[in-house]
Amino acid sequence: MTERVVFKVSTRWADYEPLADMFEQELGARFRGSMKNWCGIGERPYPLPVWKVWLISRATAPTSFVGVCSLYQQEDDPPTRYWLGWIAVQPAERRKGLASAAINHVLKEALRRGATELWVYTDGPNRPAEQFYLARGFELVGFFHEAGLPQAAATDNCVMFRRELRAR
Repeated sequence: MTERVVFKVSTRWADYEPLADMFEQELGARFRGSMKNWCGIGERPYPLPVWKVWLISRATAPTSFVGVCSLYQQEDDPPTRYWLGWIAVQPAERRKGLASAAINHVLKEALRRGATELWVYTDGPNRPAEQFYLARGFELVGFFHEAGLPQAAATDNCVMFRRELRAR
């Protein structure tokens, strides 16, 4: 049986900073600033009508955060389009179902808000991330410039994925 995963909302930078330090080398210099904007400490250069961030931990250690995930919606998105934001799990905790649990958590929240589609992008090429999203029901749309969707932080080398959502 898979261990239960806990998702916590926090506005304390001290909860995010160790994760930002860990992921900055892997995810790039922009990650630290994005993390600050996520938890409401930094200033976002553009408004988002929906921005929800969760710290990820195991139920056996609920204050020891091993990852982060988020859900957001942009101002110009239709009311049924949502985005899976940064999703990251510490390297030592990968391949244990935490990121899959995080996606399921985000999917439930998106459905609760009335979403019919969930989009995500990753800097390309990133074969492990691409395989991860495809294995979780996302379809490859193509590079950002081919998708035709506005996305403030995406660059032309970003690979876009979409998942159609249906309420159960």
